[in-house]
Amino acid sequence: MTEEAAEIFQDLLCSHGEITEHNAQDAIQQWAREMPLSVTSEDGIFEILLCTGGPALRCTGTLFQGEPDWRAGCRPDLQWQDWFQPWTVSDYPVNTDALLWFCCLFRFG
Repeated sequence: MTEEAAEIFQDLLCSHGEITEHNAQDAIQQWAREMPLSVTSEDGIFEILLCTGGPALRCTGTLFQGEPDWRAGCRPDLQWQDWFQPWTVSDYPVNTDALLWFCCLFRFG
């Protein structure tokens, strides 16, 4: 287990008590829903703000029938922004399936 994974697991244990195979998925989803600073949508575009400052980080994407769009070419992306600079799509390799799972945890509209 990586150090980061161990820290996440420790956070889950502190906030949810014992983690079993029956409550692990719910605990992980609840923990992930608490991560964003804000979740907004407007005109078919959503934004999940993860941190502010320099740099700031957000996840953005389009909505399809009220949910994050899963179709090819429409999937969400991560963007970063340093002070007084425009938002830039991250060139960091991101697992798009994991990012889409995360975005689908939230209600838009």
